[in-house]
Amino acid sequence: MRNYNNHLSFIDLLMNALAVFAMLFIFTILQVNKVVKEQPPVSAPTDGQALIIMTWDDNSADDIDLWVKTPETMGNRIGYSNPSGFTANLERDDLGRINDQFKKNGKIGFINTNREVIKIRKLMDGTYIVNVEFYQRTQDPGTQYISHGPVKVKVQLLQFNPEYREVIQREFVLEDERVEKTAFTFKVENDEIVETNNLKQIPFIRVTEDTPGMR
Repeated sequence: MRNYNNHLSFIDLLMNALAVFAMLFIFTILQVNKVVKEQPPVSAPTDGQALIIMTWDDNSADDIDLWVKTPETMGNRIGYSNPSGFTANLERDDLGRINDQFKKNGKIGFINTNREVIKIRKLMDGTYIVNVEFYQRTQDPGTQYISHGPVKVKVQLLQFNPEYREVIQREFVLEDERVEKTAFTFKVENDEIVETNNLKQIPFIRVTEDTPGMR
């Protein structure tokens, strides 16, 4: 008769090894899922309800200004000369490359980022007007270069409360100094942005008696 003992022993050993491997695999999967589930959720900022962000060529030394006119009857124009209002405030007034300088080890460097941000702390009902002005051409402190021609800008409206979403984005050009353009308007009802318009031009920065002063 043939001897099957060694053959059966090998099969038993193989089956036991496979069972141990399967148990280890299941345990590993459970641990991975546990780690993923225990990670804190990514949450949107809670300080405020919306952001208006304007960017332009990071290497440009030109000074471009972002403004918003809110529905309040007083103190409703937010920009460099009136950075804080009842419901909104200018988070950063970017002067081109002038205020992008830093010094390290005695040498001057530049942070190549051109961005202005207005935060809306409370979305009150009414219509908001978002305007941009080409304030002035500025000599580059590093290269001494002064620009010529139009400047392309991008303006975004982000609502992050009650949920994050990009409401509208627009890109356009400012032909020269002192040119003002309306990027878009938007309407708020019950803490929600319900309507946008990027066709109307509504200048307001320098058209009234209380025109903002020079820097």
